Amino acid sequence: MGAKQAARAVEFFSLLRHVKGEWANQPVTLQPWQSFIVSNLFGWRNAETGLRRFRTAFVEVPRGNGKSTLVAGLALYMAFFDDEPGAEVYAAATKQDQARIVFDAARHMVRRSPGLLKRLTVQEHNIYHLPSASRFQPLGADAHTLDGCRPHFVVIDEVHAHKDAAVIDVLVTGMGTRRQPLLFEITTAGVNRQGPWWAHREYTR
Repeated sequence: MGAKQAARAVEFFSLLRHVKGEWANQPVTLQPWQSFIVSNLFGWRNAETGLRRFRTAFVEVPRGNGKSTLVAGLALYMAFFDDEPGAEVYAAATKQDQARIVFDAARHMVRRSPGLLKRLTVQEHNIYHLPSASRFQPLGADAHTLDGCRPHFVVIDEVHAHKDAAVIDVLVTGMGTRRQPLLFEITTAGVNRQGPWWAHREYTR
């Protein structure tokens, strides 16, 4: 069960094109470790309900391993191809500029894909699909402004930079009304053992 859903999610990335570096404008091909993550998240399902098993993913990778490409693709898939009406998808970080790294990568991916560009509306601060009322946008770290969010998918970029879990906690609480939400934390290694990075890393390990 779930093999088709896993394959669909992995194959979605072939619609996308790299944004920067020597691979710019080339189709995205997931590396084996990336396919492993995507396949587990979308393929492992509850036998009775058919819903995804996992609600949280914690991924720690060194710099230069294409984490922005991976999470930008996941955000687009979850926002517009996961059959979730009114999906709210967010890229969240300690600063708006950091959150925009993932969002801008997704924005450029859409603009370089004629099929996606026909389906989606791309603006400076959000990408949306009017028929399903779904959207993807970046968020800064002001937790007090996030209470109205009802996320279907959240990318927490560079978890090690978060001094506390305020942003994460608010967004996770907002997921309560969704059928199968997903929190995706991705980060390089850090040194602060007082923040959420260390606690989530140790729990995952």
